[in-house]
Amino acid sequence: MWRAVALAGAATLALSGTALAATGQQISVNGTGGAPVPDGATNGQQQAAYDQALAAAIGDAQTKAPLVAQQLSLTLGPVQTFTE
Repeated sequence: MWRAVALAGAATLALSGTALAATGQQISVNGTGGAPVPDGATNGQQQAAYDQALAAAIGDAQTKAPLVAQQLSLTLGPVQTFTE
């Protein structure tokens, strides 16, 4: 029997551009990820599944952010905050 670990993360990114630089606008995107955890998993296996799910959640958010910015005709700047 396998269990799964699921994570959600949120990142707030600054937007750049002439008009946006003055207003300090930001967008937030959420990402999700999951990984299987076997029954009786060791602490190391649990940590590895957690790390895998976290990487997947970050990757999901990184995929979404440019799409959101493009739809809003904006340019992304650096990540400002990250919440797990």
